Amino acid sequence: MISADLLVCYRRASKRMFGDFQAERLSVSVGEAAGRELAMESDARKIAQDIVAELNECGFGTVRAEKPTNKIEKYDQLSNFVVKDSAEVSGEKSDKPACQIIRGFIRGAYTQVYHQENIAVKETKCSSMGEKECVFEAYWVPM
Repeated sequence: MISADLLVCYRRASKRMFGDFQAERLSVSVGEAAGRELAMESDARKIAQDIVAELNECGFGTVRAEKPTNKIEKYDQLSNFVVKDSAEVSGEKSDKPACQIIRGFIRGAYTQVYHQENIAVKETKCSSMGEKECVFEAYWVPM
């Protein structure tokens, strides 16, 4: 199990030490590793539920999965995830989506459970940008 508080402290410390770009890469990698670990005990039928349960239990906010409503041209969507009160960006302001750990976690879980690397996760809304909730879209990228 991962702790949102610990990972958020890690993200902020790495931002001070390495700058925005490297901190983002590190945060995504940490999230992916945790997501892959979760998926080792899951399967494709229940991975979205397991992602939601783990992120909720670890204190990342109030998370729910939704069926995709938007069609992303050329891509098959897996699921959307909505995070209310994201612990990752609590009180932060940004001009771009900033929940890298959560984004990496979702991607890591899907890539592990499907044994495929051609999965992308995009944060389309972020509370750090003034949105009410953070929204993540997980989808297959054609090879």
